[in-house]
Amino acid sequence: MDDFHTGQPIFMQIRQRLIEMILRGSVGEGDPLPSVRQIAADMAVNPLTVTKAFEALVDLGVVEKRRGLGMYVKTGARPALLAHEREKFLSEDWPRIAAQIKALELDLSTLLTKNRSATPGGKNPMTEPEAALAPIVTARGLRKKFGNKEILHGLDFDIPAGRIYGLIGHNGAGKTTTLNAILGLTNCQGTIRVLGEDPFARRAKLMENVAFISDVASLPRFLRVRELFALLSNIHPNFSQDKARSFLEGTDIRPEAKIKQLSKGMMAQLHLAVVMAIDAKLLVLDEPTLGLDITYRKRFYRRLLEDYMTEERTLLITTHQVDEIEFMLSDIMFIRDGNMILHMQMETVNEKFAQLVVADEQSAETARTLKPVYEETRFGQTVMIFDGADRETLQTLGKVSTPTMSDLFVALMQRPTVNPETAK
Repeated sequence: MDDFHTGQPIFMQIRQRLIEMILRGSVGEGDPLPSVRQIAADMAVNPLTVTKAFEALVDLGVVEKRRGLGMYVKTGARPALLAHEREKFLSEDWPRIAAQIKALELDLSTLLTKNRSATPGGKNPMTEPEAALAPIVTARGLRKKFGNKEILHGLDFDIPAGRIYGLIGHNGAGKTTTLNAILGLTNCQGTIRVLGEDPFARRAKLMENVAFISDVASLPRFLRVRELFALLSNIHPNFSQDKARSFLEGTDIRPEAKIKQLSKGMMAQLHLAVVMAIDAKLLVLDEPTLGLDITYRKRFYRRLLEDYMTEERTLLITTHQVDEIEFMLSDIMFIRDGNMILHMQMETVNEKFAQLVVADEQSAETARTLKPVYEETRFGQTVMIFDGADRETLQTLGKVSTPTMSDLFVALMQRPTVNPETAK
């Protein structure tokens, strides 16, 4: 952790840094936090000061004390903290920032594009054919540490244009840190380029062609719909109020409506209109349908696919509802403990992995000689998942099918163990 700064009690600074660890995913729900003694020693502070910071998080409802074990992150901590931090920003920070912008007679589009470093002649040194073939995102040896803990362990990946990527992983696996690296919100070791730019160094320029949308809870509920559109016009240079209004035609959402008074279904419609009204080359969606009913989740993704996607646009989605987006994905990436364990086109996934269901133990024993990557028992039958096994051979032993994304996720996300039987 960095040195303390003056003007804020030390326990509040420790509390805020622990909150940042949870928000960034360096500790996940159910994970232990560093001990009072460890933090006190590392930061050269009184243990009572650290204890006070933990008590503040307990009062906030995001941390719990387990007798004899220490402090642990509670289930639902990250969504609760996101809601708390958003409300804090909107109520405390945003009015001050907005007043300063108004006093200086600035608009946010100017702020986003100010300090743009132009190349000689204002042209991109990459030729047009090269630009057309270049991936939207390229990462090589991407590493990130928080304190002594390494969160990303040298990721290598490319994301081409016109693809729909699913980025899947457990809480704390490194998804959010990877997204933050792509969006220029955190600096990492290694190399990452988005649309040919270093996202951390050139974030203002980059965000002209990149949009980031999180769940519907991120919509500022205290605004009216027309005020939201006006705000977004200032924040993102490629947001079109006309497009947003056209997407709401035929709905019951009116420009004067207060967002906090919209129903859940209307909130989903507004959220979708906001997403589709941004003309971006890369659209990043982080749990975009969190909190929505299944009907609205399916509508959201289907309309996004039918009305938004083009060959020039790339979509990157993180979600826990893996099966719901499987139909629209072109590629999948699984992250486990900061490592990329699967990065593959969906067509290849369907060819490479097979699921076998066998009803008798003799067939199961024969199947085990083919080295399944995962095994479990369902309703008295043995279910196995294989990587690269011959399907014709498997069909002689039982029923063969392609595993769903959620089944494959469970199979590949098992942590290595000394006793393979425990991974079944």
